[in-house]
Amino acid sequence: WWPRDQESAARLSGLASERFGMAVSIESVGWALLPTPSVTVHKLRTDHEQPISFDELTVYPNLRMLLQHKLVLKDVDIDGAVIPRNTLHALSAKLGKAEHAAAKAVPQVDHAKFRNITWISYSDIAIVLDGEIDFDPDWRPRHAEVSRPETTPHFTMTLTRESNADRWKTQIAVGGGTAHGHLALKTANDGTMHLSGELA
Repeated sequence: WWPRDQESAARLSGLASERFGMAVSIESVGWALLPTPSVTVHKLRTDHEQPISFDELTVYPNLRMLLQHKLVLKDVDIDGAVIPRNTLHALSAKLGKAEHAAAKAVPQVDHAKFRNITWISYSDIAIVLDGEIDFDPDWRPRHAEVSRPETTPHFTMTLTRESNADRWKTQIAVGGGTAHGHLALKTANDGTMHLSGELA
């Protein structure tokens, strides 16, 4: 009854392709029970001119919540990924508002750690990021640390949520200087989010 890696990869890529309305390829999926239950997806890639890709994505479910029939991911670990902003924007527009509403069914994540994530801006500028995020419900970061390991002087950003408000204390080191202050997130009735900030 334990699925083989290739069977899991074929099933998962089929489900993802159906959900997103495009081909999604996955090289393999690995399962582990010890030392802690986990699922690892290797070489995930979307079918785009500039594909979204993940080298290795590992999820660790919260067993206590799983026994209560609730899927909560205790940890998510990403090692190597490329996320083009234009592809992400096109995918978001293609999914439409119905899918955005369904996004509320996405499992809660308690903690995420990522290494070697390449974000490609709308003007094709690639930025490599490392970081860790602790989440509150509704995907609100409780505490986050992000850095650019390949830059000199180093870039680091730390966010700390203020109580349960959509407002974060921000500490940034960039270009040999600092930019400290606050960020605030406002959500309109149609679900559109607006991020603003005051930095010194």
